[in-house]
Amino acid sequence: MKRLFLCVLFLTSPALAQKPDYRGEVKTHSTSRKGVKAVPIPPKYHVQNEGGSDGAGLCVISSLIQNGQYQGVPATRGGKNSPLWRYAKARPGGYGPDKLRAAVDAVAPKEGFASYVGTNTAVLEKITVDRKTPVGATMNTGGLYNYAPIHHMISLLHFSRKDGTACVMDNNDQITRDERGKLRAVYRWMPANEFARRWIDGGIGWAWVWTRHARKAVEDSAEVAGAALAIAVAFAILVVTRSHRNAHAEPETFSIEEL
Repeated sequence: MKRLFLCVLFLTSPALAQKPDYRGEVKTHSTSRKGVKAVPIPPKYHVQNEGGSDGAGLCVISSLIQNGQYQGVPATRGGKNSPLWRYAKARPGGYGPDKLRAAVDAVAPKEGFASYVGTNTAVLEKITVDRKTPVGATMNTGGLYNYAPIHHMISLLHFSRKDGTACVMDNNDQITRDERGKLRAVYRWMPANEFARRWIDGGIGWAWVWTRHARKAVEDSAEVAGAALAIAVAFAILVVTRSHRNAHAEPETFSIEEL
């Protein structure tokens, strides 16, 4: 994939809708909906999208820092004070697989990751449902953008053909506080088929994942405290992967196999 995702910057967030819109999208402040639980990335890990040194968006970096903080990736710790953010902010925005690999190699050369380019949504389901791990995934439109075409990446927290739902955390949404001062993030739920259409941009989708188990998240969130983590995740062919461990061999990583 040669395309760079320039990541439209969008700085307003309309009030939460009470009902799904005409494409089935509904905004909530919860990572659970109608008995379905998404990967519970808390509001404190949300990273607001900004431009890089040339003004082009950092949606790819924002999504991976959101995910990485949840998974305990050192290079993402601290959000906009993290090594990955500082590296990206000082350089032109817009990322594709090759440019992202170079950035990760620069700031976290021993951190495991996997990148998939294709159209097989089984990749999304195996990671978010079987592994309960967030995915950086492309998205070509959304309610926040009045369904205009975009080139964007978000954190995909749930995708399941079985229960028919998907949930995303968009780095262009705003973090707010409730009347007690508690942070609130926006989680956008929609039918799985709707997100499957949004994932494809220019005929292909891109999915990127840190291969750490989310141990820090298990410690931080009661919602996943009892969750069993699968031993391995299967990607379709054309996966680019690096699954070695960090210098201290602390994070347990999952293997990458062909379907």
